[in-house]
Amino acid sequence: VRWGELLKDTPDDPPDFTPPPAPDWYRFTLCHPGAIITLMAPDGRAELEENLALLDNWRGIPDAEYEKLKAHGDRVYAHADAFP
Repeated sequence: VRWGELLKDTPDDPPDFTPPPAPDWYRFTLCHPGAIITLMAPDGRAELEENLALLDNWRGIPDAEYEKLKAHGDRVYAHADAFP
């Protein structure tokens, strides 16, 4: 799956759902017990600073937020094109 797809809607999203921004996804991967590395590909310095700001006020992910992110990731995986 292309990571940028996580920032977009899917046809199966619940009503009034807004896809989480990139920093939420970085927090998700940094908290995921199966992840051993997290990579960023920001589009410029402003995005880099926004993404890295999550480290300034570090916190884990509450279970409800983790489940919300996972559910959207599952929907994206079901609808997004994979890399060739």
